[in-house]
Amino acid sequence: MTIEAHFLPATQQALFRCLLDAMARPGTVHEAADLIERGDLYRAVLAVLVDGAVTLGDASGSLPQSDWPFLEAREVTPEQADFVLCDGARGPDFEPRVGDLPNPERGATLVLRIARVGEGPLRLQLSGPGVEHRRELAVSGLVPAWIEARRGWNAAFPLGVDWILTDSERLVALPRTTRVVHMKEEIA
Repeated sequence: MTIEAHFLPATQQALFRCLLDAMARPGTVHEAADLIERGDLYRAVLAVLVDGAVTLGDASGSLPQSDWPFLEAREVTPEQADFVLCDGARGPDFEPRVGDLPNPERGATLVLRIARVGEGPLRLQLSGPGVEHRRELAVSGLVPAWIEARRGWNAAFPLGVDWILTDSERLVALPRTTRVVHMKEEIA
């Protein structure tokens, strides 16, 4: 039996450092192509973040069944999950956990698969902790309904959800502390 690269400790350690940097510097695009097999970045992110102590919801229905034993997470609905795998090309059809005041850390982390990180017609303006002044992020394959839903989910800080956007080889993190504005005039 061959174990895929994203389940190997050295790969997971390198990707974990990449994810930490992405969370510390919201909106910065991080290349991970040299760490994983092309197209498996979302799976590698889940392999780093998910274990037997957390729950996982697959809202997109795209996680291979063969990954579940390696991830060890308990499968639950997206509404109940600590981590949720989503398809950015389809609008949200669930309400993720946002935590509560005594336990805001119980807000979900959404891993959104999109077509391209750092390129595309959808322009987002970012501000907040970790973002000096403002930063613009271009993406492709993320329907604007996600931006509106995120605004509602994160309206009562410290409650909210964190995002990790992935394409086949790059990722970007948008913690709940990051303000995201959809620059509609840039949409073609």
